Amino acid sequence: MIFYDFKTGLNQEESVKRMQLAFGDESVCRGTVFRWFTEFCSGHNSLQDEEHTGRPRSVVIPDNVLKKNVNG
Repeated sequence: MIFYDFKTGLNQEESVKRMQLAFGDESVCRGTVFRWFTEFCSGHNSLQDEEHTGRPRSVVIPDNVLKKNVNG
């Protein structure tokens, strides 16, 4: 929704108001809207996760799933 607001030419304050109208207390905070607008303005317009380097936080393999189910 924030990306849509950015693409349609709304400013950050208008986007915040629209989010609050749509989601009320469940809306993201004003800072989040401003941060995303900053990202979009700097050319980061992809909504996909960026590739991360290094070791993954966890790995899901059948052995891990079985251990989790047995222990808890």
